[in-house]
Amino acid sequence: MVGFDEGLAHLVGRGTDVFLMPSRYESCAPNRMYSRRYGTVPVVRAPGGLADTVTPYNAVTVARMGLVFVSYSADAMVDAIEATLEVYR
Repeated sequence: MVGFDEGLAHLVGRGTDVFLMPSRYESCAPNRMYSRRYGTVPVVRAPGGLADTVTPYNAVTVARMGLVFVSYSADAMVDAIEATLEVYR
């Protein structure tokens, strides 16, 4: 499939526990917003708007947050996924 299907994007957002968006560049896709709407934890790399729209996890406030990683590397992404799973438990 090529292109964007908004209905499918919502269906995926409703059916997942974690949404991983390791974008190298600024992403204009609204999926991280859909994640928050459906209670899916967004895990994003921090270019531009992704960092602006996903508040990094804080153990004290724990509200409407996700996990954000900065380095564009497999290690940073794996660390963020592991942290997400730890918080999820």
